[in-house]
Amino acid sequence: MISAIQSNQNYLAAAFESNPLPLLSIFVFLHILALTLSLPGAVLPFCVVAGAIFGPLWGSVIIVASLTVGDSLGFLVARHLLRDWIRERCSKQLTYIEREISSNGALYLLSLRLSAAVPFFVINVGMALTRMRLRIFAPVSLLGLIPSSILYVNAGSKVAVIRTPADVLSPQLIISLVLLGVLPLLMKALLSRTWSKHVSR
Repeated sequence: MISAIQSNQNYLAAAFESNPLPLLSIFVFLHILALTLSLPGAVLPFCVVAGAIFGPLWGSVIIVASLTVGDSLGFLVARHLLRDWIRERCSKQLTYIEREISSNGALYLLSLRLSAAVPFFVINVGMALTRMRLRIFAPVSLLGLIPSSILYVNAGSKVAVIRTPADVLSPQLIISLVLLGVLPLLMKALLSRTWSKHVSR
């Protein structure tokens, strides 16, 4: 995938600069569609491509916006079209999720989003089958998606410009990759501390 991005990066970046709307529309549509259908792997590849084509700033804005819309649509599809089918097959897992939502509310959703340990489509489907409302799901998801999205897009913008072995050792790329590995651990520690305070109240 990286080689394909590298070989087309200059062309796509130039196309975005000269006439951004067509390329942006296609990218956002495909990303939202993949998220709405709860397709596995609908996050990281799009983040890498966004970083390579749109750059770290605009790529992050585009990814966070499309993730929020796509996850919300996936949430609604699972709730209104797939509820009975999923409940028949995942009743035990849903019982656990419902118990956590009942005890900790939006904080549980935020912890899942920030930890990056659970696939996005699993979170969307799981939350759709609880009593959580969309007006809570959407803004909490947005808040939780920002840190990891920025890191993934930034890493994509760096990985896409690798041309020689020396580029792999560039400080910017090394920092991006280290942050990708450290972020889930930091978030887990922070949320564990916040959660313990919340439970002790």
